[in-house]
Amino acid sequence: MQKLIIYDSIGIFAKTRNDLILDSSVEMCYFMACKIKSFTVDFIEAFVFDILNIKDIGGKCYKDNVFIPAKSSLVFLKLCKKNNFIPIIMHTHRLFSFDEEVSFSKEDMNFEKSICALADKLGIDLPIVFSVINSQSFCFRFSTKITNFQLIDKQGVVYEYENHH
Repeated sequence: MQKLIIYDSIGIFAKTRNDLILDSSVEMCYFMACKIKSFTVDFIEAFVFDILNIKDIGGKCYKDNVFIPAKSSLVFLKLCKKNNFIPIIMHTHRLFSFDEEVSFSKEDMNFEKSICALADKLGIDLPIVFSVINSQSFCFRFSTKITNFQLIDKQGVVYEYENHH
């Protein structure tokens, strides 16, 4: 059980939310690599330093889903393992007027399970962060027991999660 703080020094989460306000007709998806700033058994602090738009690595974005080539996922996870980076896989959903809170779909959860299985095969023991956002809200899931999470950008704390269980 750990606390994880991610600094979005690039501002990709804010930029993506702003882009969604202008046009959310097609989903977006990014792989992000986070360099570890400090690491203990109970605490990890890292910052986003590189972003890959999945469209630039063979992926496709559609109205209500995203296609990510298996080879791209494998290469990204291997890169993160080799360099001791924390991977973030972030994608967007459209905002529905009846439900402003974004959440992971069944397809998202299946993708997460396949990524976690691949990470286990590769021997990755750092957390993998999965994020889905719309123009109004964020949702995060983790491959390991993260009990406290903060996403911080240049404006301050953008998102905070604490599990008291």
